[in-house]
Amino acid sequence: MHPEVQRSAQALTGVAIAVPVSRATTRMQERDAMAYAVALSQEDEEQTIFLPKFEGGDAGLTVDMEFNGRIIRGADLSGCLLVGRPIPPELFGSVPKRIIIPKDNEKYLPDFGVGPSGGFHLVSEAFVDIVQRLEPSRHQFLPIAETLDSGRTLINKRYFIMNIYTRINAVDIGHSTVRVEERERILRIGTERKTITIKTMHWQTGTRKLVFKREQLEGRHIWRGTTEDIVEIGFSEELFRAVHTAGLSPLSYMRAEEI
Repeated sequence: MHPEVQRSAQALTGVAIAVPVSRATTRMQERDAMAYAVALSQEDEEQTIFLPKFEGGDAGLTVDMEFNGRIIRGADLSGCLLVGRPIPPELFGSVPKRIIIPKDNEKYLPDFGVGPSGGFHLVSEAFVDIVQRLEPSRHQFLPIAETLDSGRTLINKRYFIMNIYTRINAVDIGHSTVRVEERERILRIGTERKTITIKTMHWQTGTRKLVFKREQLEGRHIWRGTTEDIVEIGFSEELFRAVHTAGLSPLSYMRAEEI
């Protein structure tokens, strides 16, 4: 299994798996579903772009920017995507100029895939249109100018780098089958030493149940989990249904209750 497939699997399962997710996870589910944890689909690798090739763009561009009251020196495109900070115009030149679709993906031209710095950051224009309709101008989508097939013929399908601004940990720990581990780490800042606590969330053994806090999701349709969360990306019921109605390529979904 390709590493990006395995990382997406871990976001939903908490363990590395070597078999495809059940087909039931990528189909329309019960009518009372409220929200979903989402990852790139492992069901059919022809319908997910795991190994795109990107060309153009200056990956070495950096900028100093403020983050949580501190100035971060040398922030780049990858760093902004990691923390969900708006990518400033000074870094727009880092966006690849073209994407070459692998031969295995040419039949379906999937709507979702791995971005230039890894992770679930590549989406089609059709998906962008849906998100912009539900959450106008709430997130950032940077266009890749050209799409080529493996023979370098121009394809009439446009892709974007997705930067989700909303970062929340919506998991209700008390009602989900998860546990939180804490460990201390020594952080050195210059000559200073500071002890910080790092929290990580894991699945408990046995049947898995995921519950979200309803108040955290009010008015939200797409979000990324925090570093203390087990969810990589979350979809509202409305976004889930819109993606299926539009016939976009499959993703892996785990249904979650809201309370």
